[in-house]
Amino acid sequence: MFLITNGISQPAQPILFQYSTDNGLPQNSAKGIAFDKWGFCWIATEMGLVRFDGRFFTTYGTAEIKGLRSERMSGMNYDNLGNLYISVEGGQVIKIDSETSKTMPCPILIDSHAILISNQGFAIRDEATCRVIEQFHRTTDKGRHYGTCGLKTKDQYVYSEGNVFYLPANQSSLISIRLHTKNNYPKYALVGNRFFIAINSGNKIEAWELGYRKRDIKAIQGSLAKDIDFLSGKFKCYCNVSGSFIYVNGNLHELSIKDEKIISTKVLENINVTALACVYFSKEQNKYYLGSLTDGLLVVQKSHFMQPTLPKTVPDESFYSQAKVNDSTIFCHNLIMSPGLPTINLNIGHEPFAGFDVSSDQQIYFQKNELSLARYDFQKRRLKNLLSLQYPLLYIRVDKTVSDSYVFFSQMHFGRVIRDSLYQFQEFPGVTQIKSVTALSRFRYLIGTNDGLKWYDSKKNKIYQSVLDAIQVRASLSDSDGRVWIATYGKGFYLFEKGKLYKMPLGPKQALKTVHSFIDDSHGYFWLPTNNGLFKVLKTDLINYALGKTSNVYFFRFDRNDGLKTNEFNGGCDPSHVWLKDSLLSISSLKGLIWFYPNKLSPNYPSRPIYIDSLVVNSKPIKITTDQIELKPDFNRLSMLVSSPYFGNQANLNLEYKVAGLDSHWHTLDDRGTFTINNLPAGDYKLLFRRSSNRDKDGVFQLSIPLTVLPWFYNTLQFYALVVFLLIVGIYLTFKQRLRVLNKKSEELEKIVSERTSELNAAVLDLANSEMALLESNRFKDHVITMVLHDMRSPIRFLSLMSGNLFRNHSTLSNNDLHESLSDLYIGTQNLLGFTEQFFIWVMSQQKGFRVNNSWFLLQDLLDEIAGLYSEILKINRNQFQIHNTQLRCYTDYQVLSVIIRNLIDNANKNTAGGLVSISSYAEGSNLVISISDSGMGLDQNQINVFMDREKVLGNHGTGSILIHRMLDQIKGILTITSEIGEGSTFSIRFQNPQESGIAEQGDSVLADC
Repeated sequence: MFLITNGISQPAQPILFQYSTDNGLPQNSAKGIAFDKWGFCWIATEMGLVRFDGRFFTTYGTAEIKGLRSERMSGMNYDNLGNLYISVEGGQVIKIDSETSKTMPCPILIDSHAILISNQGFAIRDEATCRVIEQFHRTTDKGRHYGTCGLKTKDQYVYSEGNVFYLPANQSSLISIRLHTKNNYPKYALVGNRFFIAINSGNKIEAWELGYRKRDIKAIQGSLAKDIDFLSGKFKCYCNVSGSFIYVNGNLHELSIKDEKIISTKVLENINVTALACVYFSKEQNKYYLGSLTDGLLVVQKSHFMQPTLPKTVPDESFYSQAKVNDSTIFCHNLIMSPGLPTINLNIGHEPFAGFDVSSDQQIYFQKNELSLARYDFQKRRLKNLLSLQYPLLYIRVDKTVSDSYVFFSQMHFGRVIRDSLYQFQEFPGVTQIKSVTALSRFRYLIGTNDGLKWYDSKKNKIYQSVLDAIQVRASLSDSDGRVWIATYGKGFYLFEKGKLYKMPLGPKQALKTVHSFIDDSHGYFWLPTNNGLFKVLKTDLINYALGKTSNVYFFRFDRNDGLKTNEFNGGCDPSHVWLKDSLLSISSLKGLIWFYPNKLSPNYPSRPIYIDSLVVNSKPIKITTDQIELKPDFNRLSMLVSSPYFGNQANLNLEYKVAGLDSHWHTLDDRGTFTINNLPAGDYKLLFRRSSNRDKDGVFQLSIPLTVLPWFYNTLQFYALVVFLLIVGIYLTFKQRLRVLNKKSEELEKIVSERTSELNAAVLDLANSEMALLESNRFKDHVITMVLHDMRSPIRFLSLMSGNLFRNHSTLSNNDLHESLSDLYIGTQNLLGFTEQFFIWVMSQQKGFRVNNSWFLLQDLLDEIAGLYSEILKINRNQFQIHNTQLRCYTDYQVLSVIIRNLIDNANKNTAGGLVSISSYAEGSNLVISISDSGMGLDQNQINVFMDREKVLGNHGTGSILIHRMLDQIKGILTITSEIGEGSTFSIRFQNPQESGIAEQGDSVLADC
């Protein structure tokens, strides 16, 4: 039944990474490799110096290094303080240095006369030593072909094809310690920074320490002692501060000192590198860096993972359930596998997905392909079918408390078998499908189902507790402290403790959404196989995360970059992992079994600080000279390169950033490590960068860079102070001006009040005068009414007598008497009409809005009209009416002048009987004079004064004179009176009359018919 195949467990194979022009190098000649004290790798090429941070290459050439004349690098080395120097073809020297503690190191040119870049050992920074070596090179035949090897003590070896010289520190001359012999061309190496050796063919060694020969050292022991190619001289030496190496026939050997002997150890095997130029070993990373003149950079890392070689007859490499037969043997996939031994095919028909177990007497209980439970005895090599199953077997365990007893779970049932008899068989309560089983005690189990995790009592066939009822549970683990760890399918994993459920973080890129099992290494760590790599995490970190003591859990990831054949592990089977002797762990995967020693594996954690470089503001590169950044207010875009040198699995670096003062969330940097931010408002910020690491507090390392965005001047405190000052001054000046204006307004108001008071007093006085005038006006009106009634009484009585006489006697009167009576009646009505018109005009003149209506007219027309009116009236007193004809034109108010003249004629008619009344006119300069004369009794001076008195009280007499004066005032005329008693009177009116061309001179007088 056993079939031994040609498969054998293979040791961990080295992991190789090659870098060339295809993936970042500017040129494929890696002539020198070294790491600076900041942790960056530097590569010397023929197209510049290259900085490597584990992810990206940055090249420095003549465009980046000011003053550099050539881009062909020739060598590199350290001084005894750890400073890195690079020699350039043409004699220039570059030093790797950093501007600030937070910026990435960059190459700078230094004075080449003060440093010697040795071929081996250390660079020497001593001017005296440099002068001695320079003099030796100039004066010695082929001196420029001599190599140098510097010691930490500043001593120096100078060597060529066969000659070796020694220069002690602070000495000015070289000491010859070996002379060239014919056909003897050794290779030289500095071992352990002590022994300088010349390696001759046949493994013949000459060694010196501080210039003294070590004659007891005659050969290299160890792996090279019997190497044929080495013995025949077909090898090359590569020495630097990282170690001394011999490369022969594709194998790399390291030289070391042990018990004052030189020992060789094969460190890399079957590494064929074309035109190998340099070797550097990083102890921190446990990696070898090999530089080729044609193939670029090759990084070699020893893998911690191994796996058995599978027979070609195995059709499927996806392994699931596995069982430990003994401390060094595993049964899985119908194969028996042991480390270092051939794989054996045991074809017993085991179903790979089904659970199985092995008893202490090496009997395996398992499910066969045809849903039957079977047992195979490894010692007797006997297979026995036990019972049939209705559903696939998920879990089976030997009950160590009862002899020949075991329990099992299928997808739907629980069973207990004692001595091959089915003792107990029951359907799992609830309509659900079992996915995983974890024993808590003999009768109690944690059951992972499609509907959550159930606490199950097999004795009572009862579920007594349940969580995550809507999620498929993939696996579970109950630790020694009573905590329950729960893994789901696609929903992450949880911690259940003291009745509380805590969701755990999903890890980088949510890789822990599906955890297949919890593997406790008894050293405080969980190993979590997933569909996206294998993760190592501190158990206490997870507990602290659940308790809120930390917000960051560091998951260290292993994947194909670390030597795994696949990133996808298998779960949903029991057991999915087993422990062998020496703590060898075997885990099922999609590509067979993965074997490794968790307790011997030292992960390469990120340990270097975070640095920044390539600061660009508004597309303009800015040199970083301080640990803080200050930006002008008009900046639009800030970008910089952020890096932490790390040469392990880049998934474990996890660079993030946050702008404190702007955002409270952490954001992942892009793959290139470029940080960019746009248009920050003025203020003080902190650029925070962090990477994950289990060596730092809270699992992270942070870099903090103060960032200040300067405000515009109008947003500064100085501007605000100036504004406040100007505001205060403005308020003061405004207040002062306002006070001045108020004072002025107060004065103006006082003046106005005074004026208004005066006006008010005047108004009061005017009101009093108006009151007096109103009283006077009322008295005047009363007198006017009295006068009108008095003056109208006589004409009306006359008319009444005449009309009554006519009414009574018209039938008896003769025609002459009738004519005379009607004539008298007509004259009376005419008198009454004239009186009415005169009074109407006078009343109108008293109105406030009365205005004279001046116009040009012939004075003769007015006189003729008056003659027609008064000719009959004058006949009553037997008076004649004489008008002196005139051609004068008059410019005044026609009606007002008519009223004045008629009143004067009426006055003359009253004071004359049987006499003559005449009107004459003449021009006197710019005035017009109209005279009304009568031949009556005349007026004495007293009567003239009464007539001319303008202030006289209105009564029954003198109404005509008042009317005449008022009308003269309207046309701005003057009245003069001349009179003699018994001779008559002459009333003359004089007013202005403008000149008008074409007016005829005064004509002859005519006597109107009276």
